[in-house]
Amino acid sequence: MLWLADAATGSWASVDVAPRVDAYEVTQRGPRHLWAEVEHAYQWWPAAGRPARTRYGLTVSRAGQHVWLDHPDRPVPRAPRSPASPPRGGEWQAL
Repeated sequence: MLWLADAATGSWASVDVAPRVDAYEVTQRGPRHLWAEVEHAYQWWPAAGRPARTRYGLTVSRAGQHVWLDHPDRPVPRAPRSPASPPRGGEWQAL
């Protein structure tokens, strides 16, 4: 089981992950759709050449924080924070 949570908004997502399975049911709640953010990052990563984790950095300042690739002037794009509303019942399913 994989859990994602954002304490600031109360948003969360969970998925049961199993080896050699191609589709998973995802449940998420809250104003921030965390699984959509995971999907966005996963689609960006191969398009960026599958950079190794050692190439990432994080800058934290009074103005906020941002993740960058190779250099602070090259920020990693953020996922949209407000995707389409989830289906009735409040659950997203990624299959």
